Amino acid sequence: MLGLYLFATILGVGLLAFSLLAGGDGDGDHGTHLFADAEHPGFGELLLGFFRPRNFIFGLSGFGLTGTALTLLGAAAPLTALLAGTFGAGFFLTSHAVFALLRRSETVVEALSDVQLMGERARVTVALEPGKAGRVACLLGGREVYLTARLAPGASGPVAAGKEVVVVRVAEGTAEVLPPDLYERQLPA
Repeated sequence: MLGLYLFATILGVGLLAFSLLAGGDGDGDHGTHLFADAEHPGFGELLLGFFRPRNFIFGLSGFGLTGTALTLLGAAAPLTALLAGTFGAGFFLTSHAVFALLRRSETVVEALSDVQLMGERARVTVALEPGKAGRVACLLGGREVYLTARLAPGASGPVAAGKEVVVVRVAEGTAEVLPPDLYERQLPA
């Protein structure tokens, strides 16, 4: 049985490590809306959501790690098999429950587009100086968003932390900002 536990450990932990290193959630919603509509998840979505590869990877890891550890510690084979199966199922179910909760929670937010930030007022959190990057906080969609920022062309001098600025544009992930009075002068009359 040790061979089975080691195989499950290597496969489960290896796939888990690969998924962590590869990035992305690898968890698209392809085909999970069977027998469902937008407001009422159907049987198909619940069933397919339960049998995601991620859940099997966690279950396999739990089964393999528990079985390997107990075998190496000299536990009885029937007890080891029972506990390995129980832990594997527990890891499987825990993975499903945690990710289902995360999908439904408000902690998962959509990325903001650059266009949404343009013209928004922000507060400087790390002072802005010509030629140097700083940081600003912008209240958008009921949440505070922090951005790396630099002074836009036309800014005359540094802007201290705590001062208000306006996002002129976002270029390469960095917000270009101006103090409100300079921004308003640039607007067409």
